[in-house]
Amino acid sequence: MSKENEIELMSFTEKGQRWLQCKSCYEYQRVEEKTKSITCARCTMIGTLKRKPMDCLLYTSPSPRDK
Repeated sequence: MSKENEIELMSFTEKGQRWLQCKSCYEYQRVEEKTKSITCARCTMIGTLKRKPMDCLLYTSPSPRDK
């Protein structure tokens, strides 16, 4: 992302703990002091699932029509 398109994420420190917004969903996450940006576990999982389609096997018991 170029500097002019970059979104400034908000952070704050409470009781010695720093919090920073996730760059995807903007929810606050607990981070270390030097952290510049973060993608939370939920957004990481959603992104992974979007990139990797899952094959699905649907099992149904035989119906009377199948005989």
